[in-house]
Amino acid sequence: MTHISEIGEVCQGSVLEPRKYHDSAIVGMIAGVVVYDREKLIETFMHQNPGWLRPDADEWIEFNVEGSMFEGAPVVMDPIEH
Repeated sequence: MTHISEIGEVCQGSVLEPRKYHDSAIVGMIAGVVVYDREKLIETFMHQNPGWLRPDADEWIEFNVEGSMFEGAPVVMDPIEH
């Protein structure tokens, strides 16, 4: 298993920058693509952008991350409710 600190080397292009904020939202990778937890990613964008509310961060993620159409684009997953 690849450690989160090594994911940038393995999955170049699918790691969100700045990593100091967004690496904490990584839950793993699949087929060479980084997988992020949506709730954690929303929190990191709100922390990085003071004044953003949850809908602001979620909209940014939907448009700029999930809307990315290049090979190897990161994946955002919704948490599984038990």
